[in-house]
Amino acid sequence: MYDRKRNTHIEDEIFPYATIKKDLRPELIVKARKMAIIKDENHVWKELDDLELLKSAKLYLEDKRENKQGLTLGAILLFGNDIAIGTVAPSYKTDAIVRKYDIDRYDDRDDIRTNLIDSYDRLMMFIKKTYKRSFLFRRNY
Repeated sequence: MYDRKRNTHIEDEIFPYATIKKDLRPELIVKARKMAIIKDENHVWKELDDLELLKSAKLYLEDKRENKQGLTLGAILLFGNDIAIGTVAPSYKTDAIVRKYDIDRYDDRDDIRTNLIDSYDRLMMFIKKTYKRSFLFRRNY
């Protein structure tokens, strides 16, 4: 019964051999920290180093049952470099397709295979390029 009811999420999978320096892009952690501080001037991430920030966001976990600790799949997908992402999730991608004139073929496409933070920026640029009509882009960082 416990096995059916326990809360396990695929993004909590631990990769004990992944490291912050080798597999993550520290500038993205800095960017996330800045965005959090802009939203809340007294955000706890303001005072934390990178490892403590990842721990507070549950992106660095310790599994006491299997005696392992490390970065999670979520950390790698959010802050990882393209090589690390390709290693832990080879089929991960975002495929942005626009069909305006012919529903059987696409008019424009962007095959995005990078971390979620950079993917968001690329998707926003793709939307801006594809849809010329004005709509609100709101950025707080």
